[in-house]
This record gives sequence, structure tokens and C-alpha cells, in this order.
Amino acid sequence: MKKVLCTMLSLSLLLTSNLTAFGVELVTTEKEYVYELKAGDKNILKDGSSLELNKETYIKDGYLMIPLRAFFTSVFENPNIVWDNDKKIASVIIGEHVITLDADKNEIMVNGEKISVFGELEIKDGSLFVPIRNWQTLFNEIGFEVKDSDIIWNDVNKTAKIKIHKKDIEVDDSMLKKPLPYGEGKAPTYTLSLSQKYDEITNVGDGYFIAEKINEKNVR
Repeated sequence: MKKVLCTMLSLSLLLTSNLTAFGVELVTTEKEYVYELKAGDKNILKDGSSLELNKETYIKDGYLMIPLRAFFTSVFENPNIVWDNDKKIASVIIGEHVITLDADKNEIMVNGEKISVFGELEIKDGSLFVPIRNWQTLFNEIGFEVKDSDIIWNDVNKTAKIKIHKKDIEVDDSMLKKPLPYGEGKAPTYTLSLSQKYDEITNVGDGYFIAEKINEKNVR
């Protein structure tokens, strides 16, 4: 009779596979808006499309004067603009930014900080006009980019071109998927040698195996 010594063993499996790394990618896109204005006109060209201004532009002290409300409306959809007629102060809210323009003090503030003012703010025909050069500093303070070369003045035609750049950062989450293993796994590696200590190893499931050793002394 064979006496079989049985031992329950936990199998050490080494399963290796190739995993695709998935992550979030930040995508930066830059948009450019081009505005063209002419002294004496009530129109503004935005990317080639004509928009009507509520007042005519004009030249004062060498600066092209642009109506505040009309220009903001051409850039932003339904901007929040409040005019205090007693104090002669216009307040503009663009997202998280608050812009105030004080006609009497000739002062422009963005989020409570004064910025440099070129020329003079002026109220004409019930509208606040801002010299074109101020739009560069103003837009740079609220997340846009306007370089010196982005404001072009044609003295012959009395026209101005303004390029306004906006950088948008978006999250590309198209790769946010559960990683799936692929490739072939390696064969299981046993923690004990089959030929030296055990004569047979049987898989009983759940990662456990029965190792059997025949005791030849009890063989009859």
C-alpha cells in the first residue's frame, strides 16, 4: 500500500502583461481675432464680418477713439456693462475680471489695480470712448494677448487693425479609459521543485495545489 503524503501549497504565479499607460493631456489652442476700424465709420470688421457700432469712431490727440460698449460687445457676447452717470464711471465684468473706467479721473482699473492710460477717456454723445492704444494693456490684463505689433495704424486711410489672441487650455480626456492588459502571460512558476520533493502536484483551484509524495517504505 502506498502511503501518500499530501500538502496544500499556495502557487506563486507571475503573470506579466503589457499595460498601456492612460493619462490626461492638456491641449492648448490659440485663437486670433482681428478687428478693423476706420475713423468716421459706425462699422467694425471682426474677422472680415461687418458689425455695426452704436457711435462713430473719431480721432482725438492722435488716437483713434472707440466706443466702449460697442467694442466690448463685438468681442464678448452679452458683456455685463454698468454705467454710473453721476460718477461718470463704467464698470465691465468679464468672467472673474472687473474693469472700471473713470472718465473724470481719466483712470482705468482692472481688478482694483490701475493700469497705464494713453490719451484721454471721453464722453461724447452719451457714450464713453476709449483711445485704441489702451485696449492693448486692458486685454493683456484679462487673459488675452495683444502685442505692440498687433495694433496697426494706417495714417493714410485712417484705419486701425487690432489682433487679439486668446489661449484656451482644454483637458483631453479621451484617453481616460480603463487600461486593458494585452500580450501573453508567462507560464506559472512553482515555488518548489517537482522532481526533488514531490512526485505529483494537482491544481485544486483558487491558486492552491496539492503536492503528493509517495512513501516507498510503506509499499507492499
